[in-house]
Amino acid sequence: MMQCKLRQTDPTKIHKSPLKDIVNYTKNTEKGVSSMCRELEEMRIETAEKAEKKAREEERFTIIRSVMKSLNVTAEKAMDVIGIDPSQRAHYLAML
Repeated sequence: MMQCKLRQTDPTKIHKSPLKDIVNYTKNTEKGVSSMCRELEEMRIETAEKAEKKAREEERFTIIRSVMKSLNVTAEKAMDVIGIDPSQRAHYLAML
């Protein structure tokens, strides 16, 4: 397993100049802090969107299985009943 060798985040104690400059910029300047906050917010939003998409897929999959069982129909027929877009059906069939 790869481990990060950098344990020091205090720019005054970092001896390598390029790294020291970057850490100092992102921690101690208004533009650097603002830039880092923007990047973190974008990452947070992206992660939330991915989690939401996964939850929707899992919910649809559960509904498909439930319709199949309740109505005793094939997956294709269940997706017809639910209204799953034909372009997404292969994805759900692969999950079965």
